[in-house]
Amino acid sequence: MAGIIMLLFFTNPLITNSVLQWWETPPVSASTINKPYDVAVVLGGAMRYYNNQTKRVVYGSSVDRVLQAIEFFPAQWDPKLGIHVT
Repeated sequence: MAGIIMLLFFTNPLITNSVLQWWETPPVSASTINKPYDVAVVLGGAMRYYNNQTKRVVYGSSVDRVLQAIEFFPAQWDPKLGIHVT
């Protein structure tokens, strides 16, 4: 019985999302950054697979991580973007 209660508790998206929101740090806008950084590290999950028919990469729902990292750097900086693909 305890296992079923734990399963229902930990798989409930309302509960897990509420707990994860407490853990997350608030977002930072690019306009608040004063110091230039050399590297951005983006944890993967963006690329799903390579489509051989269309010769294109198919991206998953996490592609916004990469796009936000690219947008995060002002045009005058020349950063290196490190992407960890899982």
